[in-house]
Amino acid sequence: MKNITVRNQRNEKIGTVVLHDVFREINKPEFAVQRAVVTELSNARKSMRFFKNRTLVSGGGIKPWRQKGTGRARQGSIRAPQWVGGGDAFGGKHTLFNKKMNKSERRRAMRAALSILCAQNKIFIFDKLYFEKPSTKEAVAILKNFGISKALIVVQRDDNISLSFRNINGVKLSTLSGVTVFDLMKYENLMLTTTDWEALSQRVAKDVKKKNEASS
Repeated sequence: MKNITVRNQRNEKIGTVVLHDVFREINKPEFAVQRAVVTELSNARKSMRFFKNRTLVSGGGIKPWRQKGTGRARQGSIRAPQWVGGGDAFGGKHTLFNKKMNKSERRRAMRAALSILCAQNKIFIFDKLYFEKPSTKEAVAILKNFGISKALIVVQRDDNISLSFRNINGVKLSTLSGVTVFDLMKYENLMLTTTDWEALSQRVAKDVKKKNEASS
């Protein structure tokens, strides 16, 4: 596919956008996408394990009883691990699941994901997205016009658009900077304006341009 058709909200053809060369041929795109998805999911994962040690348990500011003369074992604090309600001695720490990907890897993964959607004709570019007032009915009509039920929609911050799409299952709104490879693969279809598409294309093509300039 060399061009992407630009349409309005009623799915009427307005023009075309030339597909950038970086989205046409990518070696092993599945591997790049898989690595990016694993990284994004790992970084979003939070450790729920939490234990209180003796410094975090409340109470126990003084000795339970005097050191000698009671016939009982000496105790320094009721916050000690051997006491019921005391702190954990070996409770463990938070587990960090973070993974790293450098910028060039992330851009390559984004190019790979976009190339897959381009090959499947699942990128929908429209001239603009506008709602005079919040209307879920109108939002559903737009999706029906394009023949899709799931979509990642890239929009600028607009309350009318957010209120219109937020109750529709299978639809997620995202800013341009918030687009992730995981969302592209999960929602299967990408809807955005020509301006956002040009900005996204320029962003993910930086490494290819630098490489071509260095080789020339």
